Amino acid sequence: MIGAGATFSVELGSTQGGTDIGVLDAGSALSYVARDVRAGTVYARVRARLADVTSQPSNEVTASAFSLRQFIEALYFGTGFLGPADGNRGGCAVNGRLRGFSRGQGVAVLLGSTIPQERIPAIRSLLDSAAIATRGATSVTIVPTNDVDPQPRTGQVSTSLVDVLPCNTTATGCAILTPNSGATTSSRAFQLSRASNLTYAHELGHAVLGLCHVEATRIGGGDKSLMSSSGLPLDKVTLSPFDISAIQAVYDAGLGPGATRDDLARAGLID
Repeated sequence: MIGAGATFSVELGSTQGGTDIGVLDAGSALSYVARDVRAGTVYARVRARLADVTSQPSNEVTASAFSLRQFIEALYFGTGFLGPADGNRGGCAVNGRLRGFSRGQGVAVLLGSTIPQERIPAIRSLLDSAAIATRGATSVTIVPTNDVDPQPRTGQVSTSLVDVLPCNTTATGCAILTPNSGATTSSRAFQLSRASNLTYAHELGHAVLGLCHVEATRIGGGDKSLMSSSGLPLDKVTLSPFDISAIQAVYDAGLGPGATRDDLARAGLID
């Protein structure tokens, strides 16, 4: 129980028990926002002070500090502090240009005939969140087919259930994009029979939006991005708030698929 009139200090360190980031005066506030904290894992504790008595530190909690610019760089280029540690970017940016379908282009998602019906709501949820993230610049329709493995044409994405993935991966799904000056002309998503709803949504994040993998351990866990490199909740089927904020920042700047790294840097979106 903390008495009336108590004040608080927040201890931040880059190691357990450390204070090298700073000891910050929070006054009597019961919450505190630390700004301009360098990127990385932050260890935090709180002490209370009343009159001349200072408490022992609270239990330590950890948080991940990163900037939106770092997140955008990882999500679109697979590089930088938040880029995947294993180097598997997910087949995203090519020749330094953003992938994904051009702004305003209508996109049809062709469903392979053996896609389980219970996976379709996950596909729809991902596409709905993609429309929100791109401010409506990506308009997608779902088209059922009678083909086990439909072959997409320009402006189309296929999603198919296969026995063997055509990509060099141990995952349960993968995506292959056909680029043209960075922007995608068509793409294909593949899933194994044991793939979860998450896999269907994640692979369409690659195939429809051209997104890269983000390093889960540096953003506070796999639940912070649909495109996390690991640790994703199996029931996650939409873009995360971080994903949406990053994508909207790019589209709000008038940029999109085909834009270069220099374009994003000039817009102040990446360092």
